[in-house]
Amino acid sequence: MPPGSAVSGFQPPKAACAFAEHDPTEDLAEGAGGQIGDIVTGSVQKRIPNSSIEKGQIVKGVIVRTRGAYRREDGSYIRFDDNAVVLINEKLEPIGTRIFGPVPRELRHKNMIRILSLAPEVL
Repeated sequence: MPPGSAVSGFQPPKAACAFAEHDPTEDLAEGAGGQIGDIVTGSVQKRIPNSSIEKGQIVKGVIVRTRGAYRREDGSYIRFDDNAVVLINEKLEPIGTRIFGPVPRELRHKNMIRILSLAPEVL
């Protein structure tokens, strides 16, 4: 089954990232993209019918999975099979009602508790 699909046929909208808001205290390499927990602004590229989100709409989201390795505070690394973003509103709450796949526990430090509660697995 391809990523993002489920038994019910649900497929989340696909967005292209236009801008990543980094924490100014983090030291990132020049030209680096977003990391887990970063808030990104993007444009919706594909959507499902009967969705409240329109194609081309500018949305904000939180990066919850990346293919690139992410270094944790204890020195270990975590990486995922795919890249994933959860769309959020102005209050940093998810727009959707379901989240597929695992999410990292680092989101707890970024006050994304609602995303952690909806996720089926926290790593």
